[in-house]
Amino acid sequence: MTLTYKIDKPEDILSDCHHTLIDASGANGDSFQLSIVDSMIYDDEGAESYIVLQLVTDGFDERYSITYLKPEMELNDSGFYDVILEESFDDSELQNSEGNIIINHLKGFINSQPDIDDDDDIEED
Repeated sequence: MTLTYKIDKPEDILSDCHHTLIDASGANGDSFQLSIVDSMIYDDEGAESYIVLQLVTDGFDERYSITYLKPEMELNDSGFYDVILEESFDDSELQNSEGNIIINHLKGFINSQPDIDDDDDIEED
């Protein structure tokens, strides 16, 4: 049995709008793929940035947004910065009553694979 997988380096992740983060093929012909399909990163104070992830497994294809709101500050008369807009991070679309949806699907994919013996091969692309 051969299990193949590919995980890209972090510095390559946001180089384009569609980027595969994990692409795994299982021994049973099943697959697990996690990709960034859209992103917009803003550096301005008070700006909202987002990343859209797409999870594709056998019979399942869903998209999830993660957003980050950068805080906005203002210099007051005393020479200190006041927070005008608090920062926030929202990954609630990734959560359900059983926890993180992507992690749960990945665990299911891994657990559906047959046991790997020491003499079996694992290939890295």
